[in-house]
Amino acid sequence: MLTQAFGEDHWFRLLGLASTIGYSLIAMFIYLNKNLQAHPMRLIMYISMVDSALCWNYYAGYNICKWNLPTLYMRTFLLEDSYQAEWRALQTLTATINFSNLTFFFATVLLNLMLSIDLILMIKYPFASKSKRVPLYLLISFTFALMLAIIASYGYGSYTFDENTTDNALEFMICIIGLGYLGFAFTSMGYAFKKLCKPSISREVQTLVTFRHVVSILGFLFANVYLLMSLVLLFSSRIDKASFDTDTTRFFKIMFQSQGIYMPLLRLMEPAVF
Repeated sequence: MLTQAFGEDHWFRLLGLASTIGYSLIAMFIYLNKNLQAHPMRLIMYISMVDSALCWNYYAGYNICKWNLPTLYMRTFLLEDSYQAEWRALQTLTATINFSNLTFFFATVLLNLMLSIDLILMIKYPFASKSKRVPLYLLISFTFALMLAIIASYGYGSYTFDENTTDNALEFMICIIGLGYLGFAFTSMGYAFKKLCKPSISREVQTLVTFRHVVSILGFLFANVYLLMSLVLLFSSRIDKASFDTDTTRFFKIMFQSQGIYMPLLRLMEPAVF
């Protein structure tokens, strides 16, 4: 990560729990309210579920030892009671959380990428069936997320921070995913504004597309500035990471941890709510 600030602060950890609850509420409200299930809200519901799981993982990761999970795992699954067994249990739990973090992170990036692609498809083919695309989005996103998490976990475990390293497949992969998402996000928003800013397009359609697609894309970008930069810099041996430990970095770290608090507020602006 870019900065170690707030890692031991209880209030910072509680932000993760609050974000988990916030994203869960978004998913629950969309699931229970048929007025909120118009496309692409079901896709946003799945994104919120993944984000909720990711926030919970970060919160739980801070509390592995506090909750005595290594001891519980040792006595329940390893059926041993020794320091060595407890250490193996801690390693297993940490590796599991790290792997699930990568899986959920890649899944939310890919689902948001699908949201950007869907914005283009919806405008280009307005009368095509939209709901049928959602299962395909989910299949593509979770399949590739799992594959990327496996590759990233293997790469991270074998990576050595050698300043002379010039060919790092993992660094390249993360950069491509991040830049690919940014490219699709801004392209889809530019395409949407170009097509929707015409006199023939009703203001109601402009409002719906803006709040359901564009706000979600911008919200994701803002909430994950810190994590996107962290993943790129983590595997880069050519950038001085210490130079990023600034007040701005700490601000975006707080915004990342608390995203489940302000993202529901964006959803309250959804036209179907009022």
